[in-house]
Amino acid sequence: MTIITASDFRASQGKWMRRLAAGEKIIVRSREYGDMQVTAKPVKKAKAKKQTKADKEAQRVYDGFRRSLQDWKDFLAGDTTKMLSEEEFLNAVRD
Repeated sequence: MTIITASDFRASQGKWMRRLAAGEKIIVRSREYGDMQVTAKPVKKAKAKKQTKADKEAQRVYDGFRRSLQDWKDFLAGDTTKMLSEEEFLNAVRD
């Protein structure tokens, strides 16, 4: 186990990543966050891609929700141009 400073970790990330990949445990010492242990757990590329797709889907849903909230706030403020009619809304939900 090796103890290093956060600035050393940032300055030589490649070196520390190689050592992590070799199985070494590293403690990164930070004034702001305190000590943190870093260990490597290899992830298969296919699994990483699946996680990325899930993250993108979650971000897409979150963005849609944020837009909907903003549209609702605009509607309450008097802007009715972004709101769908009941029929348009139901058609959009069915798709």
